Amino acid sequence: MRPIHPPRVAAERPRWESYTNDGRLFLRTALHDGPGATFSIAKSLVGRYDVEEVVSCGEATALLRAHDTRTNRPVAIKALRNDVVNSAPDLTAALRHARHVLQTERRLLVRLRNAGSVVVPAPVDYVYDRNPSLPTTVDPFLATTEPYLVLPFLTGEPLETVLARDFPSGMDETYVLRALLPVVRTIAELNRPWRHQSGRTWHCVYQDLKPANLMTGPSGLLMLIDFGGCQVVVDGVAVLEGSCTPGYAPPECDEGPARVLLGCADVYTIGSTLHHMLTGIDPRARSSRRRGKAEPFDLRALPPQTSPGLRTLLARCLASRPSERPADAGRVADAIAELLAENRESP
Repeated sequence: MRPIHPPRVAAERPRWESYTNDGRLFLRTALHDGPGATFSIAKSLVGRYDVEEVVSCGEATALLRAHDTRTNRPVAIKALRNDVVNSAPDLTAALRHARHVLQTERRLLVRLRNAGSVVVPAPVDYVYDRNPSLPTTVDPFLATTEPYLVLPFLTGEPLETVLARDFPSGMDETYVLRALLPVVRTIAELNRPWRHQSGRTWHCVYQDLKPANLMTGPSGLLMLIDFGGCQVVVDGVAVLEGSCTPGYAPPECDEGPARVLLGCADVYTIGSTLHHMLTGIDPRARSSRRRGKAEPFDLRALPPQTSPGLRTLLARCLASRPSERPADAGRVADAIAELLAENRESP
């Protein structure tokens, strides 16, 4: 698997240009410089969601802010970047794959919410509308059924921003453990194999845990966002390879061709995220390669007051060999719960 870089947050909001198509009002803007950069969407999506601005751009999706005219509340809309899809050699195949990723993200969010997780956004809607920017060579049915995932609009900031601005030397251990525990439990639920109504068995690895994918909120709860990077395996075959971020990802994500990952891959990203939160050191700042191997984390950078139990847990999570790590996020969650209990009992 070849890691990709994290999504680019739009520093300047792209300016919309209005145009009409078959009597309807659409918006378009350039998300990057260069040919084929135009992104389009209906101004009033399915007659309910009034699109306002682009919030951020990922490798294949754009996150938009919109107003729900039915509930009078802001919502976030995750849309496919047609400027990226349109440049693919096989447009129809690229469209179907991108739509499969978006539909799978919705399915995973619904599953996790039904399992009781409150640290992932609950899908508000999943709608289809027309996309006039697709080439005329595309199947007309595809052009009129562009999918959009509607989510709650989360207030707050990415944890990555908060760390860089307010905690350059790292956060308090107890806060870190308490804040991350619900996230780790959610990843443990995601890792648990489950049987779809079709009879097929699904296995998922989040694989891209990092502070940029954790949103802080007024309550202090961290929200896990962006499930588009998940690797999804159905009956032992990877149907979606997903993506990961160098520095946070385990060595097996950056060694040779794509492979089916195990839950211990998420264990490594939990460890790298913990290390970042405790030290303030961005793992991407490390040299990515040394003598052909990924450079290990330096646990000496941890604050002196870091408990021995947490140091041991981090060393296990960040082991280069998958077999030396805890088997899955559930075991890491149990270990974090034990550390929190010990912290409460200590004088």
